[in-house]
Amino acid sequence: MILREYQTKAIDGLRDKLRQHRRVLLVLPTGGGKTVIFNHIAAKATGRVLILVHRVELLRQTVDKYGGDIGTIEAGKPTPTNRVIVGMVQTVVNRLHEIEPPSIIIIDEAHHANATTWQRIVNNWRSYVIGVTATPCRADGSGLSESFDSMLIGATMTDLIASGYLVKPRCFAPAKIDTSQIRIQMGDFHKGDLVEAINKPTITGGVVSHYTKLAEGKTAVVFCISVQHAIDVAEAFNKAGHKAAAIYGNMPGDERDRIVSELGKSVRVLCSCDLISEGFDVPNIGAAILLRPTQSKGLFLQQVGRALRPSEGKTEAIIIDHVGNCQRHGLPTDDHGWTLTAEKRKGRVQDSESVHQCEKCFYIYERSKICPECKHERAPSPREIEQREGELIEIERVEKRKEQGKAQTLDDLIKLAKARGYNIGWAYKIYHARKR
Repeated sequence: MILREYQTKAIDGLRDKLRQHRRVLLVLPTGGGKTVIFNHIAAKATGRVLILVHRVELLRQTVDKYGGDIGTIEAGKPTPTNRVIVGMVQTVVNRLHEIEPPSIIIIDEAHHANATTWQRIVNNWRSYVIGVTATPCRADGSGLSESFDSMLIGATMTDLIASGYLVKPRCFAPAKIDTSQIRIQMGDFHKGDLVEAINKPTITGGVVSHYTKLAEGKTAVVFCISVQHAIDVAEAFNKAGHKAAAIYGNMPGDERDRIVSELGKSVRVLCSCDLISEGFDVPNIGAAILLRPTQSKGLFLQQVGRALRPSEGKTEAIIIDHVGNCQRHGLPTDDHGWTLTAEKRKGRVQDSESVHQCEKCFYIYERSKICPECKHERAPSPREIEQREGELIEIERVEKRKEQGKAQTLDDLIKLAKARGYNIGWAYKIYHARKR
């Protein structure tokens, strides 16, 4: 395996962390080569290694990129005895008694590690644990301190774009669908409410027209809410002359793989339901179209990240956000301030103050007076001063107490009483109260 400089640095950093901590989490953006890193660690380790994944696509990627002697734990197959094993979490948890104790457990997509099934596996042995993820947070915004002792931040998205390992995202938000009446369930928007609010012909038609305007001819992935939503959106694209197909988790694997392989050939637009946001490595995606509002910053970044992988002739990725996720979470390239100890989110995610939307071309950018996309100068926001008498009175009282405190002698208090127009008796009353 040929490692990039930042990957080598990440491996060295993990080694240093593991000298002090037993469970360490590596954070690296989507497209940064996390699979390459943990496969290299597994290949160089002297003891047994168990790699945990939760999708069959991730299992296949791990086997393909390892390129050596590696066993797989899958339903319907015997438990292997190889030194390095990659296993589906759902199967591994039922075979703990058959697996030789590993020296190292590696968890792919480790933002799931707090879940009960994963914890049962990890806690079955006293192994070193290495987690890798692009988004170290749960759906409710909380951190992963229950699963890891220390976190290592690898190269950032900005670093990888500057080095040419990812392409730059250009984000547009043609419309922002109202989510104020949509319930929150398990830290994110209620799916049933979302389908009712978003799977409508007028919205779907707008999705097609803005793709034509902003990303005509580019391969695209549309992130949908439900299977039916994905099917309906694909139908709308096909009617408009853009060859599209819907893919979803319970579709037969062979058919799904065939459709994905046709992206950029006979298929121009993939409409996905809960599939491509994790575990899919499709480098020729030119545009990501967001049709699923989410309170989860992790899900947002996973979706956008699918479009940032470089490929021949690709210099940028177009992000068309119809649901306000960029305004909600900020630009993908923002510093997200990841910590293991982040607190559980209370209430709805408020719109980010770090971005502005151009009212002319819909471009999303860091706040400035001039849109870098179309050079439109936005009008300054009107500044209204609201007078609140109660607050002014409270501030006045504070200042008066400070002034009174400086009057230390009876003469000082008498002078202050005269200056304020008070009766002289006020000064004597304050003075004797202090004496008592």
